[in-house]
Amino acid sequence: MVLLSSDLYSREYRVSPEDIWEEMRNDHPLFYDDIGKMWWLTRYDDVKNVFSDHETFSSSTYDLTTGQVVGPTLISRDDYGHVVRRSIVAPDFVGKRLQTYEHLILECAENLIREFSSSSNVSLVREFSSQLPVDVISAILGMEGDGDLFRSWVTDMIMGLSGSDELREKGLDANAAFCTHIAPLLDGVDNPGRNDHIAKIARAEVDGHRLTREEITAFCGLLFIAGGETTDKAIANMWWNVLSDFDIRDAVLDDISLWDNAFTETMRRTPAVISEDRFVTKPIELYGREIVEGERIRACLGAA
Repeated sequence: MVLLSSDLYSREYRVSPEDIWEEMRNDHPLFYDDIGKMWWLTRYDDVKNVFSDHETFSSSTYDLTTGQVVGPTLISRDDYGHVVRRSIVAPDFVGKRLQTYEHLILECAENLIREFSSSSNVSLVREFSSQLPVDVISAILGMEGDGDLFRSWVTDMIMGLSGSDELREKGLDANAAFCTHIAPLLDGVDNPGRNDHIAKIARAEVDGHRLTREEITAFCGLLFIAGGETTDKAIANMWWNVLSDFDIRDAVLDDISLWDNAFTETMRRTPAVISEDRFVTKPIELYGREIVEGERIRACLGAA
């Protein structure tokens, strides 16, 4: 079977890409997509190398996506500045420190469930998974109860990444309104009584560096449009994986400890993010093909 670039944009690929990924791994580990004007990598070692070799594969591709709406953020940097800024914003979202937000997550989840608990038919995506991440992020940032307001802005900000000039302008307007709304929270951050995430990252210092007000607002916008979007899709994928298989559904209902396994397996089999793009910073050779500086590489996590 001859693989065509159009196969990567077909309905069959969108519905079930696994067969095409297998063909790419086996026969086309490096594939040039002449529609998207990029190279695809699908084997595990190649994908891993893309994410570990920051000198050769640059994440500045994000300047053309999220950067067009929320401005420069840490994810588009490859230098030591990325390490510094990640060290400031990330610690509260991993390990035991994340547990400090557990009560907020539970409260947000319970509030959503309460709204549909008496209904006989429920859309878990529309009424739960699409709303929970924004509600939780709002609460973590110190703006609990602002979920509905943020949802309207986040939707426009995400649509602004589509490449349409009109939608980008709408996304920029939404981001401006978002920044204006959170601006008061950037004052008084040195008050030790404040434990919201905005205050924490504003006070944090690594190697003598602190985030500017612009970097804080850009990070908060990124948290909503990237973190919220991927969490929404991950939860929705878990619902599908569990509820579409009666044996799995019955197993997790009988033993709720299996929900952790269900979510972990969802992230492995059907991740919310299936690929990421990088720019090549210097000429390289892969599988006997020369890739020149400035070309785009798509590292396919889902295939790897």
